[in-house]
Amino acid sequence: MSAQIVVAAIALTLPFRMVASVNPPALLYSAASIVNAASYSAGSLAPNAIASIYGVNLSFSTEVLTPATMSGGGLPMQLGGVAVYIGGYEAGLYYVSPLQINLLVPSVILPGIYPVVVVRDGFAGPSVLITINLTGPALFADGSGNAIAQHLDGTLVSVSSPATPGEWVVLYAEGLGRTVPDADMYLPSYVAAPIVNLAQFSLQLNGVAVPSSAIYYAGITPGLAGLYQINVQLPADAPPTPQIRISIGTAVSAGQTQLPIA
Repeated sequence: MSAQIVVAAIALTLPFRMVASVNPPALLYSAASIVNAASYSAGSLAPNAIASIYGVNLSFSTEVLTPATMSGGGLPMQLGGVAVYIGGYEAGLYYVSPLQINLLVPSVILPGIYPVVVVRDGFAGPSVLITINLTGPALFADGSGNAIAQHLDGTLVSVSSPATPGEWVVLYAEGLGRTVPDADMYLPSYVAAPIVNLAQFSLQLNGVAVPSSAIYYAGITPGLAGLYQINVQLPADAPPTPQIRISIGTAVSAGQTQLPIA
């Protein structure tokens, strides 16, 4: 697996905005502007999910996660003078800018309602309440709505390089909830960690569930905090470029995603 290819592809799905700071004092954001980074839904946040906060004056500069800004090999709790607190826990940070913050919801948080506070250079913004669900399944997709997926040789599945019926592919998702073993709040896992609710997990193509026996793994992507992967063998009769959705119980991913299959 090429982690660099996956990270680059997923980066295209997150609309980072490089904006110069104008240094106003007030941080502006709301509960509705704190969303699942793959589905952009405020109602699908979960433990160990990648979330985005959209607002104004969230930081005085734009900073990204790099080897130099990592903390002990993991996500930093402060980046560019910014920290985010969810229910009293400091969230790990991927990216901060005046208009957007990307963060990891702490894996230890249980379902419930929690206050979120963004702190910029010691100045706290408003405390807003968000709901953390047990899961918030969402598939990463590119700008055309194609699921971010890989062939087993590490190359990306795309319109020009589609998957084929019967092929094994790796899909990338987030919000699949807690795992065994549990994910660290800041450090990536380097071992396989399947999701706790694997028995309730389903993957559907055009509304038809893929047999559970064809799903080899659904869990943490080793080496990448907050990212999940699904290793699945496509059915021999898989339709061309179907709508693809994943679900855990009653929580279902958005329906605007397709998988290129020839």
